[in-house]
Order: sequence, then C-alpha cells, then structure tokens
Amino acid sequence: MIILYTKYSKEKLKLNNKLMASGGEGKIYVVNNKKGYLAKIFHEKKRNNIRYQKLIFMLKNPPFILDNLVWPEDIILDENRKFMGYLMKKVEGQKLELFCLPKIERGFYDKFPNFEVRSKSTLKHRIRVAYRILASLYQLHSCGRYTLVDLKPENILLYTPKKFHVLDLDSVQVVENGKVLFPAIVITPEYAPPEQRWLKSKDRVTSVSWDYFSWGIVLYKFLYGVHPYAASSKAPYDQFSSLKQKIEQGLFVHDPKLRSSFLKIPVLHNLFRETPQAIQQLFMQCFVEGHKNKEARPSFGDWLHILENWVSSSDQVGFKYEYTTDITLAKVNKVENVQNIYTKYSPDKQSLTEKPQQKEPVDKNREEDVPHNLSSNILFSVLGSSLIWGFTIIISKYTIFSTISWRKLATFLALPTYIVFVIAVISIIDNAK
Repeated sequence: MIILYTKYSKEKLKLNNKLMASGGEGKIYVVNNKKGYLAKIFHEKKRNNIRYQKLIFMLKNPPFILDNLVWPEDIILDENRKFMGYLMKKVEGQKLELFCLPKIERGFYDKFPNFEVRSKSTLKHRIRVAYRILASLYQLHSCGRYTLVDLKPENILLYTPKKFHVLDLDSVQVVENGKVLFPAIVITPEYAPPEQRWLKSKDRVTSVSWDYFSWGIVLYKFLYGVHPYAASSKAPYDQFSSLKQKIEQGLFVHDPKLRSSFLKIPVLHNLFRETPQAIQQLFMQCFVEGHKNKEARPSFGDWLHILENWVSSSDQVGFKYEYTTDITLAKVNKVENVQNIYTKYSPDKQSLTEKPQQKEPVDKNREEDVPHNLSSNILFSVLGSSLIWGFTIIISKYTIFSTISWRKLATFLALPTYIVFVIAVISIIDNAK
C-alpha cells in the first residue's frame, strides 16, 4: 500500500498497489480510504514546479460548473512534502472513441439502444449527446482562462446518453490577461488544426479556435464513424498519407474544390449528406473556410445554437440554454458572423454570465406569475375580512351604531373582500386546468 498526503485537506491517503491505468504522464491509483476518488501520480520526470504551480492555479480558479468536468481537487505530496500528483473524483464510463467507430460493441446496446446502426433516423440521438458534451466544454471556455488544446474522444467518458465526464484537464493551457501562464504541451496531431506545424514557442497563446477545430473532428467522428480527412487521394496529394498531413493540406473530403482529387472515399462519409443542412454548413465552415482563417471556425456557442434546434425538448436534455447575440454568429448559409453567448440554467444554480439577457422582454404579468399574485390576493382578503369583523364588533358595542346588528354591519363592510376572495379562488382553479 502506498501512503501519501493531501496538501490542503491534510488527509492521509492509502493508495492501492494495483494500477488502475497508466499513461505517458503518470499512473492512476484507487484511493482505498477515500471512496470515489483516484490519485494521479506523475512520472518522476514530470514532477516539476511548473505542473505544481499550474495545479495550484487550477484549484484556486475552477470553472463555474464542474458537474461533468473531472477537475483536480487537491495536490498530493509524499511524506517529505514533495510534489507527487493530484486527487480527483472517480468516474465511470466508456471512452467516446469507442462510439466513434463504425459499429459499437454489443455490450453497449443496453445503455445505448439507439446507437447500434448509423443512419439518418438514429442521428438525432447522437446529436443530443453531442449537445450535452459541448455544453460542458463551453462552460470551461467561459472562464476565459482555459483552452483544452488536446481535445479528443479518448478524453471523454460516456456512461449513459445523459451522463459523461471530460478527463485529463490538467493538460489544458492556462492564460491570464492575454499571457500564457502554463502552456499545453500535449497535443494529438489527428485532432489538431493546420497551425499545429507552427506551435513551437511555449509562450505563444493557443487560441480557442484551436479547440473549435478539434471539436469539429470529434463531432464528425462521433456522428459518422469516420475521420473527416480519411480518404485516399490522387496526385499531387497522394504523397500525404497520415491524417496530420491531410489536415495540414486541407483535404476535407467534402470540400467542393477537391472532389476530383480523391481516389477513394469511405462509404460512411455519405451520412454527411443525411445531416441537416445547417450542421453540414458548420462543418464546411470549420474545415474549409477555417483551414486558412481560424477566425472563421464556428465557436462552441455557434454549434450549441444549431444543435439545439435538433434536440426535441429541453426536458429530455436535462437543461436548457438561452442565448443572446453578440459580436460573432455562425455563418449558416453564408450569413454574417455572429457569436451566440449561452447561459446554462438549472433549478439550484444561477446563470453563468454576469447579466444574462433574454430573447424577448419579460412580461411582468405573464401567466406563470399569476398563481403567486393570486395567493397574495387570497391572503390579503382573509386578513382584511378578519380585521373588518373585529372592527365592526367594537363599533357595535361601544358606539352609536350599537342598535344595529353587528353581524349585519360586519357582513356589509366585509362584502368587497369576500368578492375578491371568491374571484381569486376561481382564477386559481381555472389556471390549474
């Protein structure tokens, strides 16, 4: 058993000797005495001060919402207070990469019954899942500090169509006031944009448009089961065999200018034509227009706006988005660039923007506010009636009106409040219907 300690919570951690996973940066262990947690222990050569300081920054500056993001929760030290790694929550699921294959494994059919066959009829189910994943990635971007850089299906775990998690977030690029505090060193060439060839300086800011390109590839593979640049080419492009080279050359299989340049295109690419036109247009904008002009790539907000139209209802998704238009939007059908800023709402959480706007002015007398107003009317009616009854009893006993029946007088004075009371009750019953 491996004994380590947390920096901030001052806990003693007992790590299972058996490895759960291992990679190029470190090893993953189960924490035996802290249920539901894992420890990522970096390889000795990776335990440097830059990683240590980066984790401290991330712990102090988490995203607004961490529901689906596996964020570092504490720093792990050895008995001599030397940096070892970090603590994170344990999550379950299968890598999204398995759902990007032409066919999914039979063992997944129970949880993903609509994922068996790739067709136009089942496409909407994958779009719903993509919508949810993208919403979480948008939340990370909304902090203004983090760029994923190494966005790929292997870093997303899918447990059910509604439950997923984004992993390996300790590799993100961290930027503050336009300056790179901590660069993202790791990239995966087949998911990186054409400008990856120029990414040499660690001080160079990697734009969020990098993530926009990577997301385009991830989404394309998830929807169609094939990489958007997977095809064999004729001369002079036949010399470019790797996906990295094809990306750099802009060999997107649906580029109308390159139709005659391809020798063989995998049949799965035909599903692209079965996709709604608006989604096709965003892919074209990402891979054709965005090849040389990274600012032309659709943002996460642009994708959310379009995918939202193909999600049948906000209740099935589990949350809804309201958006306002500001600065730049997707060039759907060659329209001008406009970006949609989305705000996530849930019953127990406030909006993520400082001052979210509405699509339309809010009517203060809207129907959903009526029950609250009617309840107030009933309360005041009952209180008013009680006060009038008490007041008339005093009048009938101690004033010149003592000769008048106090019951008749009270009934007469309280009549208006009774009318309001009856109207309020009838209105509530009618509203409930």
